[in-house]
Parts: sequence; structure tokens; C-alpha cells
Amino acid sequence: MVTGILNDPGMTIKNPQLIKDGNDTWIGAGLVDGTGRDESRSDVWLLRDGTLYAVSGGARNNSSAAQAAGVSMADDLPAGVDRCVVAESMGF
Repeated sequence: MVTGILNDPGMTIKNPQLIKDGNDTWIGAGLVDGTGRDESRSDVWLLRDGTLYAVSGGARNNSSAAQAAGVSMADDLPAGVDRCVVAESMGF
């Protein structure tokens, strides 16, 4: 679902992580360009009611997803999924 809204169709995701909270799904992933170069260590989206929203600045810049209203990267769940992606990328 995330790869379908990325601005660059050559980008792929790596180290994807999910946190499910009721009907919300928090999605975090790093982005890699077509040459294998890291574009983003961790971007965060929110899947709510069948719509994917951008939470992090990187998710807003790298995808066509609308900004999630009333949500901040300082909130527990988006910050948590972000930490999981970073930890996975570091091999923890």
C-alpha cells in the first residue's frame, strides 16, 4: 500500500514495522531509491478507515498521502513505530 503512493515509483521500503491500535495501523519504514541508496531512515504513515495518511515530514515529502490531522511524531504510537524501524535498521 505504501509503495503505491510514493512519489518516486523506483523507491522501495525497507525495515517495515507496524503497530496496530484498534482500527488504526501505524506504519513505519525506511525508503530506498532505485540504486539501493537510502533515501529515508524512517517515515511514518497512519492507515485509518482505509485511507493512508502521512505523519512524518519524510512521509509527506516522499508520498502523495495527505497529512494526518491532529497527529504528531511526538505522540506515543508514531514515535514508537519510528523507534522500531530505526532499531531494525541498526540490527537490534
